[in-house]
Parts: sequence; C-alpha cells; structure tokens
Amino acid sequence: MQRSHGVTLIVFARRPRPGQVKRRLAHALGAPYACALYARLLARTLAVVAASGVRRRVLMPATAADCRYFRRRLGVSGWQVRAQITGDLGQRMAAALAWAMAAGGPAVLVGSDLLDIRATDLTTACAALRGGTEVVLGPAADGGYWLIGLRRSRADLFAGMRWSVPDVLAQTYARCTGAGLRPLVLPCRRDLDHARDLLRGRARPSARSGQT
Repeated sequence: MQRSHGVTLIVFARRPRPGQVKRRLAHALGAPYACALYARLLARTLAVVAASGVRRRVLMPATAADCRYFRRRLGVSGWQVRAQITGDLGQRMAAALAWAMAAGGPAVLVGSDLLDIRATDLTTACAALRGGTEVVLGPAADGGYWLIGLRRSRADLFAGMRWSVPDVLAQTYARCTGAGLRPLVLPCRRDLDHARDLLRGRARPSARSGQT
C-alpha cells in the first residue's frame, strides 16, 4: 500500500439523520432514503481514505454533538474527530486546512458525498503536495470542487467567495493563477445533490443503511 507521510487528510461530514442531510435530494426521494444514500457515500469515503494509506486522518463533523456520535462509531480506528468552526463554507474550509497545516505538512480536504472518489485520487494529491505543488484541485461535475489540497495556508482562496454556484472552481482557479500558483487539477468526480446525480452515479444503497 502506498503511504502518504506528512499530509493530513480532512473529511467534512454530517451525522446521517433523516431530514438533516441531503435536503435537496430528500425533496425528490424522501428524507429516509436520502439519508441512507448519504450514509452509504460517507462510509465509502471513509473506506477510500483509509485505503489510500494516509495516516493523518481527521473527520470534521459540523457540530460537537456529531463529534460524539462519530467518536463512538469510529473508536480507535485511526481517525481524529474534531468539529468544524462556525461560519460559511469558505471560513470553515480555510480554518480546517490552516489548523491541519499548523501541525506540520500539507493538508487535503474532501467532502463526504462523492459517488466516484478513488484512493488513487488521494495518493496523487498527497504526492503532489509533498513534491512541492502548492495547490491541488479536484473538479466536481457541478462546477465546484470536491477536493482542495494546500501546501501552506491560503485564506485568499476562500475569503469572499460565493459558494454553491456553477463557477466556484473557475473562480478558485483564477485566484490561484492570479497569485502566481499553478494548481494540479485531478479528474472530475461527481457528488450527490440531486436525483439526477443518483441516476448518473447508479448508487443504490439499502434504505435500511445508516439511519441512526
């Protein structure tokens, strides 16, 4: 197994509870089924991260209460659990990455609702950052990004950004190039926000999974 020494990999997540996750998807499929879908994708994301060989793994739920849930579930299986700060998405991502890099080494942040994330995506990102690349971006099919990796803290890539719009990746890439950075761009992956994403991804979890 390839090891990624010195890189911290962060996963943003929520506790799978009907009505609290994937609300746009729940409008089309119902809250219990949307929750089951999210629980399956979260479990897959955590498994892919573990399979990548990254040893510094941090799960960052949205709240302290969610932290308690994940600590009970994950136990001592190689994950640190720490709550996100409050603020908009950019503030939360910037703070998470800065905190991880303060401990030494680059950091990579991914979401927890990806349909087709691969361990090789993560090892490629980590290897690039260890090799001197300043920024790694993983484009999402909706125009955002599913992964961002930084060699050093870059609050300027997050401040004042409009989130959940189709040009988030383009805006971020432009900020990088404007600052003299040349990001490594990974393959495009798909996250799950709408019923059409489910049809494209062919995700079919059991409706019993993950509703706790």
